[in-house]
Amino acid sequence: MKITIIYGSSTGNTQNAAEIIADELTNLNADYQVEVLDVCDATPEQFNQPNLLIAGISTWDIGELQCDWFDAYEQLDDTDLSGSTFALFGLGDAGAYSDTYQDAMGILHDKLLERGAKAIGYWPTENYIYDDSRAVIDGNKFCGLALDEEGESDKTEERIIEWVKQVSKELELVKQHADASSLTTSLRNKLA
Repeated sequence: MKITIIYGSSTGNTQNAAEIIADELTNLNADYQVEVLDVCDATPEQFNQPNLLIAGISTWDIGELQCDWFDAYEQLDDTDLSGSTFALFGLGDAGAYSDTYQDAMGILHDKLLERGAKAIGYWPTENYIYDDSRAVIDGNKFCGLALDEEGESDKTEERIIEWVKQVSKELELVKQHADASSLTTSLRNKLA
């Protein structure tokens, strides 16, 4: 199973998280073929090729995308991601930017959904202290793994380990559903 992790990183924290996630994925399942790419080196096609795209983004300024993501974000307007599956992880500073915590992850989530991709890897908001976030879904979940290297770096590794296990289980369910759908389509075609 091919998994591509695409990240943008200004300080190295998002890159470091991407590499830890890649290590955890390969430790969890030897069948995972994990590729880690800087978003500056990624092509629009690479967003659509893997069985799972994991995108990593940090929130900058007041609720903005990390600058390396600007071009890729705009190029996604011309990319059809129908049938693709993605998961997100984001880095933010809840202490200094409590009103816009993880906003970039929410912005990217909405764009990927708009382009036809399906999301997995939603993460509970409990045990986080922040005021507002565009990354919150249904009031109690982030649209991906929320990490805070500024205020909660001691929780990063444990959160990544648990999230990777969750994403792996959800990916298997998506794969089983896709296999069942293709089997159903094949049977319908034979009966027609």
